[in-house]
Amino acid sequence: MTDFKLKIEIIIVLIAISMVFMPSYAESSAKFGYQLLPEKLLENTEGILQLYVSANGIMMPKSINNLKVISTDNSIIKVIGVEQFNEYITNIKVQALSPGIVNLVVAASGFLSEEIPIKVHNNNNYPSQIMMQLTPDDFPVDGPRFGYLSVESLTTSGLPTKAENDIIVSISSPNTDVVELEDDKLVIQKGDYFAVGKFFIKNSGDAIIFAETDGMKKISEVVHVRKASTPLEIKLYLAPTTFNSFSTPRGYAVVQLQDADGIPVKAEKDIPVALKVENPDAEINTSHDFEEILFDSKNLVIKQGTYSAYTSFVPRPNLGDFTSEDQQTFSISTSAEDYLARGSSIIITHQEIGNLQGEGPAKMLALPFLTTGENELIGIMYFEAVLAEVAKQLGDESHITNFNVAVPVMANADLEINVASSDLASVKTSPVFFKQGENVALVFGKTGTVIPEDGKPLELYLTDNQGVKKIIGKPEGPLEDDLVLNTVSLIPLILAGERFPVLAYLEETEGGDEETTTSSDDDDEEEDGRLGVTHFIKDTVITFSANEYVELEPVIIKQNQPYALMMANSKKIGSTTLAVLGSGLESSLSITSHTTDPTMIYLSYPETILPDTNNIVTIQALDSSDNPVFAKEDIQISLLSNDESVIKMPGLVTIPKDSYRVFFEIEAKKVGSVEVSALAEDLSLAKFNFWVKGLIPKLSLSTAAAIDINEETLSRLSVEYAGIPISPEGLEVEWLVTGGDIIQKDSVTNENGEATVIVKAREASGIEIKAVVNGFGMSDEVSKSIAVNIPVPVISEEEPASSFENINMAFIIIPVAVAAALIFLKRTNRLEEIIERLNLGDLGERVLEIKERVSSIRER
Repeated sequence: MTDFKLKIEIIIVLIAISMVFMPSYAESSAKFGYQLLPEKLLENTEGILQLYVSANGIMMPKSINNLKVISTDNSIIKVIGVEQFNEYITNIKVQALSPGIVNLVVAASGFLSEEIPIKVHNNNNYPSQIMMQLTPDDFPVDGPRFGYLSVESLTTSGLPTKAENDIIVSISSPNTDVVELEDDKLVIQKGDYFAVGKFFIKNSGDAIIFAETDGMKKISEVVHVRKASTPLEIKLYLAPTTFNSFSTPRGYAVVQLQDADGIPVKAEKDIPVALKVENPDAEINTSHDFEEILFDSKNLVIKQGTYSAYTSFVPRPNLGDFTSEDQQTFSISTSAEDYLARGSSIIITHQEIGNLQGEGPAKMLALPFLTTGENELIGIMYFEAVLAEVAKQLGDESHITNFNVAVPVMANADLEINVASSDLASVKTSPVFFKQGENVALVFGKTGTVIPEDGKPLELYLTDNQGVKKIIGKPEGPLEDDLVLNTVSLIPLILAGERFPVLAYLEETEGGDEETTTSSDDDDEEEDGRLGVTHFIKDTVITFSANEYVELEPVIIKQNQPYALMMANSKKIGSTTLAVLGSGLESSLSITSHTTDPTMIYLSYPETILPDTNNIVTIQALDSSDNPVFAKEDIQISLLSNDESVIKMPGLVTIPKDSYRVFFEIEAKKVGSVEVSALAEDLSLAKFNFWVKGLIPKLSLSTAAAIDINEETLSRLSVEYAGIPISPEGLEVEWLVTGGDIIQKDSVTNENGEATVIVKAREASGIEIKAVVNGFGMSDEVSKSIAVNIPVPVISEEEPASSFENINMAFIIIPVAVAAALIFLKRTNRLEEIIERLNLGDLGERVLEIKERVSSIRER
């Protein structure tokens, strides 16, 4: 028996320990919830910061006491008042004085202090800054030599806006060696929002261009002009290169500015070039001014924007009288400051043959030329023959020492030599004319803007008295396959409902890539100075796809035109992309139209709302960039809810003219969610979701398991908010009882969230107790049943008492020990054996009845 009792005691201790150390729900600390009204606050206006208690994203029905509020910068936000809006919400009135971001520090009893950031927006209805754009901003060495410069007026938030008065913008650049400005001032006229000017390219390098106006920030942009591959040199071309001193032939000397790859480069400034002849027999000259070669001009100038210059020359007549040699070689050199120079030479024979005349044969020296779309010098043509071929014209041949030399041939009449091109897109040649008695002529051609397809040479066919001869031309320019069509707005930001300039141009890229990039200083490879904007290669029409946002008319383009400038009309707010076709190429124009007029409406309200409370909501006007903006006329807004049983709000509110927001109250009726649609004329539909959330507590009801008929019992209701720092005090409790009578009850929960009821058993069928709890927009219930017992007869003292009956009475006196003993015997499979051996009969049933009565007494 001792072991049995010990086991019972151990079980009771373990149960007690487990109950002590049972984990409980930890309450989180109370924290502030807040909502700024309006959410986008404008300078020089007032607003409200609503403060309330929040937990798990839900507004709590708890007041804030001893609230303290300060602003970290009173020049931006000033606190002008604190007042209680309702039992749970405190309104902090603020005055926005200037744009910026500031923190409001809030602290109150029972809360951790917090810094609440507030942004104050600028008044967005007038110009406060300018923006500039350079188009293009990257130029090749041989492309168009000017670009466009635009300035436009913007609001502080970066939206285009019309000037209220003329805005005079000063334009300047310290890099005058690289660019030249067409005007040093641009005027954005009253009622307009942009102005366009030009800048001209003078030299390679980078140039910064500044724009400034009174009362606005000075801005700048950079234009990059590429360099040709270096070193640059002056190269001399001579034709013909063989002369006879006993005739009067003429030749041409052409000097050309070329890059390191031998490609012509347009001069960025005038380049003086001097010609000099080296005399192999200078020691025989008797006069310092003796010149073997006579030039029309020995001092040439390659003009800015061109790449060549030329002059004619003739050998000095009877030069052979001053030497005993059959022929002499004369070196002709060039010199130019800051440039490398490369010369050439000619041979003068001394055959006493006089002038040879004929209709040829013709030869041609092809010169490198740029496909600029202009007339360019593409070669030098001359008449020349081997002496043996024309010996029959000489008569007496006894004085000829060498029949294998080439000698000039003079035209025997006015002659025209035709030259045809294999690729008219590269060059269309002009007829070459020789006047009677001339032996040389320059060849010009109307160039195109591209070179023949990759790998194909330019073939020039000249026809003379010997037939057709093929000469390989030397064009330099872009490949058509490497060209892309660019179409851009000349101003970066577009105002809806207004016209704006658009620019289209061709650009040479590497392999037809859509974008030409420059090499950085870290790149090993030198940038390709030939890539960038180029002229249109043929007559064409640029067309645009139909579009509801932008209207653009087709524009006609002429070959060699550098740009196509046109005006577009923005018809509505938004973003769009137009397809562009021209010069056999496809492109696109992407634009976004903005406005400072209200384009949308925005509601500000708490994240969640408590049921059965009133709340303040603001609705404000925003522009196309989500910035607050003043209404230019009254804006009437209809508010439609999909469930008016959850939230009650006005059906119509008005933002007055010259205001940007309106305050109004809503009433939260019950828990639920609502979608509110806001509609206003000329503004996009706006939808907002409201959530009304109540607090759902955890309910528990403790009652007796069983009582006797006509006996009273106390039941206890417990209410708690797990993990939420809010007291469950004051919740309404409705008690519903069947099978019994309410003797006493609590109608609300106390400070511990408890309420009790005393019920007297009336019916033997049992008692049903239900507690219905209401409060903070919630309604929940919990119920339990209580069994009702019929009294059990008790054995009188006169009856003989056997040892078994005494055992029965002992079980009644100490039911816990008996029950424990029975459990122990049951678990050890000895209970049934003992009952049979001791003839206990219905002992088990009577023990169960006693247990129920003991439980009832314990509860009471």
